[in-house]
Amino acid sequence: MKLSSIRSDLSLERDGVWIRYRGSDAEFRIARFGNESFERARKELRRDAKVRKAAAGELSDQESRDALAPAIVEHLLRGWRGLLNDDGTELVFSKEAALKILRDPELKDLYDWIISQTRDAENFRKETEQEILGN
Repeated sequence: MKLSSIRSDLSLERDGVWIRYRGSDAEFRIARFGNESFERARKELRRDAKVRKAAAGELSDQESRDALAPAIVEHLLRGWRGLLNDDGTELVFSKEAALKILRDPELKDLYDWIISQTRDAENFRKETEQEILGN
């Protein structure tokens, strides 16, 4: 195995990579869990009582999602494209719209998918980026 095959692209970790949501045309720009800005924010979040309770498993799943959604929007979810409102119009990315979606209990599968993508190291490999670009 070459070390290059497991090297992370630090700019992708920070800025995000476009990932298609399963079985759809929607793509989400997702940064890596543990990126530098997220880690700085996590230190601040530990001061928040509700976030501490979420981390300790003392809140319901929905309460935990609600408590963590602002940090996800600020540091992990960088954008989307191809996401439509139910009337077929394009849903333009904004932090407010993202927060509303992440806090919607009926969209918990999307929340969980986003979190899983932030933790998938393969999404942020240097070679993966080259494969995506066709090089």
